[in-house]
Amino acid sequence: MRRARPRGDGQSWVTFLQNHVAWAYDFVQTYDIRSREVFVLFFLDLRRRRVVHAAVTYAPSDEWVRVASSERHHGCCAGDCVCDRDAKLGARFARVLASSGARVVRIAPGAPDMNAFAERFAGTLLRELLDHVLLFSEDHLRRLVAEFVRF
Repeated sequence: MRRARPRGDGQSWVTFLQNHVAWAYDFVQTYDIRSREVFVLFFLDLRRRRVVHAAVTYAPSDEWVRVASSERHHGCCAGDCVCDRDAKLGARFARVLASSGARVVRIAPGAPDMNAFAERFAGTLLRELLDHVLLFSEDHLRRLVAEFVRF
């Protein structure tokens, strides 16, 4: 009797993350006191398990993300970078990372567990900070997030 071969010939997602992925990116959406959407883009260094950069804006776009990532990654982002399929993390963002020697790995649609570290930080930021304050402006949120990241 032949043993059935396990499904999938490649490595598991967890093994891939442990072996290759160095960075994770994601957005957190919240609202200010006037009910306007405000977005926080954050970059996680998965090898050191820390947030290395967070940027805040009312109107995220592919161009804004490109500028925010190029400010942070001037040649220091080697390895794979995992992010979701959000349109804000588009082709310009991928080109900035590629010029830094990184490769963008997009997670499957509807599978936030594939970017678990970023989702965990996003949830912590919401539960521990953003659910407890009234945001007055983009600048106010920027200061709060910077202090939270330092903490």
